[in-house]
Amino acid sequence: MNKNGATAIEFVLVLPILLSMLFGIIEYGWVMKTQINLNNAASEGVRAVVKEEDAEDLEQVAKAAITEVIGNLTKVNTCTTVVTYTDPSRAAVAISGWTYDSLTGFLPSAVLPSVLSAKAVMVFP
Repeated sequence: MNKNGATAIEFVLVLPILLSMLFGIIEYGWVMKTQINLNNAASEGVRAVVKEEDAEDLEQVAKAAITEVIGNLTKVNTCTTVVTYTDPSRAAVAISGWTYDSLTGFLPSAVLPSVLSAKAVMVFP
């Protein structure tokens, strides 16, 4: 019995499973990194709105702060800013419709999110 041939066959049988696991870990890590960046961008947007609450266009203030964190907003479908001055006063920034592009292209689109979103709310005096 040839052990080298058996080893090669075992390697060929196990390799696709190992590659699927590796690329799955990489892809889901990239999804989580993108989601964390969106959450941070929404937080920065709401901080900017609270700091500049007297500005005329709070939507532009939020978008400028978000752009500093994630770059351009071409992948964003909507970015909304809501400020309420009832007791307690609160500001909310929501980023929705961020189209996610696969990093590796190895996994099918059915197992990955195609759209990501984030929301941040801050209560201020």
